[in-house]
Amino acid sequence: MSLSYDEFGSGPPLVLVHGLFGSGTNLRGVARVLADKYRVVTVDLPNHGRSAHTESMTYADMSHSLRETVQLLGGGPLNWAGHSMGGKAVMDLALTYPELVDRLVIVDIAPVRYTHDQWAIINAMSAVDPRKLRSRAEGDRLLSTTISDTPTRLFLLQNLVPADGGYRWRLNLPVIAQYHDDIMGFPDHAGAHCDAPTLVLNGERSDYVNAAHKDVFRRYFPAARFETVSGAGHWVHADKPGEVCKAIAGFLDNGR
Repeated sequence: MSLSYDEFGSGPPLVLVHGLFGSGTNLRGVARVLADKYRVVTVDLPNHGRSAHTESMTYADMSHSLRETVQLLGGGPLNWAGHSMGGKAVMDLALTYPELVDRLVIVDIAPVRYTHDQWAIINAMSAVDPRKLRSRAEGDRLLSTTISDTPTRLFLLQNLVPADGGYRWRLNLPVIAQYHDDIMGFPDHAGAHCDAPTLVLNGERSDYVNAAHKDVFRRYFPAARFETVSGAGHWVHADKPGEVCKAIAGFLDNGR
């Protein structure tokens, strides 16, 4: 399946891929800045945003959808930047279809299995029946009983959209729950590698990318180099958008 996407600007193509529970909308601020030099495309991964709901959600599914979307964009190779789950999807694409990758930016994620989980968020959202809501404020109040962090709730509530006199979740929560363990992991690409220039951006206050992960990166992406964004947590592009845009533009400009 091809994915829903939006385009900004003109020039060499750059595809931005969001993380779990997000959508291309989360990356529009970065897209608009980089659109001064690039044709920036923000996609919605399957079961997120405006893209179709599917029966499975593995990284192979995601990279296949990204590959089909490349054809709609005129073919590859393209520049790619992915955050968190989107970074894993882009890495899977690069290792499966390296011919589609010019340059690669991975934001605060590594090609490894993580020991944390997202069940608290999945369960909290699943406990809210959006059809019974009469306002987003009511949805926020219900989520607040289990999710105390306001920025996290506001991020999740971007997925609450009007429908038939009530609301609905744009996310396919049942499938996300079913494939949770796949999303937390990463496929075994033993023997595979992608030689494309690769920039790994991690947040200084995040523990998603550590020293031990660098060897894994170099095994899959021999040309990988690493930069830390000062003062940023896992949501690097939200915490330090200017620094992220500067790092991406500088990295891509070096290849022009």
